[in-house]
Amino acid sequence: MYTKEEQRRLFDLSKRLLQAPDPTNALDAAAMAAELREAIVYHEWRYYAQNDPVVSDYEYDMLYKKLQGIEAKHPELVTPESPTQRVSSD
Repeated sequence: MYTKEEQRRLFDLSKRLLQAPDPTNALDAAAMAAELREAIVYHEWRYYAQNDPVVSDYEYDMLYKKLQGIEAKHPELVTPESPTQRVSSD
């Protein structure tokens, strides 16, 4: 599903996003939300489909919480395909 180059890019992106400060304007928030969605979907694939996660559960949770925070502050950025919009069977 992902090439080696895409996987490297998404891993590096994830590490950068974990260190990034919260966005200060809507344009930066939109860009970060899109990057977070892409990274989260990749990590879900690594965890569930490949059974080979490349980030810790804590790091994944931090990425997810960053996305939740952005979407809470900027509800106009919530998309139907966002990982935060999935309904769990639990």
